[in-house]
Amino acid sequence: MLDELVPFTEAISYKTRLALARLPENERNTVIDRTIEAFKKKKRKKKQRKVLNTEQESSQKTELIATRTNRPCNTGRQHKHVQPS
Repeated sequence: MLDELVPFTEAISYKTRLALARLPENERNTVIDRTIEAFKKKKRKKKQRKVLNTEQESSQKTELIATRTNRPCNTGRQHKHVQPS
């Protein structure tokens, strides 16, 4: 987890680091914890979008195969194969 956060430490400005350093330890830790939670949340959402996109692509492939083979797909609909003219 910490390895994933290291690149973001470079993005924190010098001014921000000074402000964090001046905070009492408990407040500084709260800010750091909130930042880590926000990072985790963003990462979870990104993973959820990736899973959703994969599922949608899989569904589209199933539809395409069903259309080409004139077999019912996971939606239960029958697709008619159209012969090229």
